Amino acid sequence: MNVNKIFASVLLILSFSWCNEENSITTEQEIHPAIILLGLGVAPSNQRMEFDILNISGGQPFKDFNLYLEVYPRFDIRLDSKAVSLGNIAIWLAMAIPINAIQSSDTSGFLAKYFITGSLWLASGSTHFVLLGDNLTGLSIFENHLFEWWVDKGNDWNISELGYMESFGLQANLFLSFVGGGILFEITNQRKNFGFFFQIKMFPIFGERPPKEK
Repeated sequence: MNVNKIFASVLLILSFSWCNEENSITTEQEIHPAIILLGLGVAPSNQRMEFDILNISGGQPFKDFNLYLEVYPRFDIRLDSKAVSLGNIAIWLAMAIPINAIQSSDTSGFLAKYFITGSLWLASGSTHFVLLGDNLTGLSIFENHLFEWWVDKGNDWNISELGYMESFGLQANLFLSFVGGGILFEITNQRKNFGFFFQIKMFPIFGERPPKEK
C-alpha cells in the first residue's frame, strides 16, 4: 500500500460518520442506508469468484459530497486452484470482540467506533461516487479493495500467500439490484494479475434517512 493510499485511508477513518446523524445528509442529496444481503462477482480472466454477505451501504464520510462507503465481509475463491481468501474474514472476526465491548455513550468508545469501522472498511470495503441519482437509483463510479490471505487446499493447505486486491468500475443502481463491472488488479507475494470483473448485488433492505434542513 503506497503513501497516498495510507493517507486517504486515514482521512476516511478520521472523518467516517456512519453513526453521526448531524453530518450524514444534506438537502442537496439523499444517501439511503441499506443492508444488501448478497453480492456475487466473477473475474473470468483472473479465474476468481467473490461472494459478499451483509453489505452495509450508505455511509457518508463527507458533507456536501456525493461519496458513500460500503463495508462487507467478502469470500473469494480461485476457480483454477480452489484456493480461498480469508484475510478480510479474519479481520472481521478479530474485530467482533471490541465491537461488542464498546459503549456508545462513552467518548472513547465513540472514537473507537470510527477506528474499528475504518479498519473493517480497509479489510474489505468499497467507495462510490454518485454521478447520477443516488445510491438507490442512478449511476456511480466505484472502487473495491480487499486484504487477501490465500489458503490453498490443493497445495497441502499452504497459507503463505498474502496480498491486496483493487478494482475500479461503473455501477448501475437499479433499486432492487446493483450491477457493475470494471478492471481488477491483484498483487500478492506470489503473483500479479490484471483482469476484468462483473458483479451484482441483490436483496437490499433500505433504511429511512430524510434530508435535514441546513
